[in-house]
Amino acid sequence: MDPRTFGALAAALFVVLGPLQSLFGFVPLPLPVMAGLVAITVAYVAASEITRSISIINEIAQANADGAGQIADGARSLDGVAETLKGKVTSF
Repeated sequence: MDPRTFGALAAALFVVLGPLQSLFGFVPLPLPVMAGLVAITVAYVAASEITRSISIINEIAQANADGAGQIADGARSLDGVAETLKGKVTSF
């Protein structure tokens, strides 16, 4: 998880709940509302991280598939070279 996420959260909570709240005229939210906001935020961050992980796994799988295709192409090419060499050796 990106440390900037925690930094932004800490800054927001400091402004809203810290000594600056009276300067801006903020009043504390009721506990159930604050708990709901925290739960929604945690769910959002979790979904974001899961989506990012799935995207990374997808990219790795695609790279592996591309590599497997290159190996298969190389094997076919090597098979052709082997057949050519076999033909030359048997005719010798």
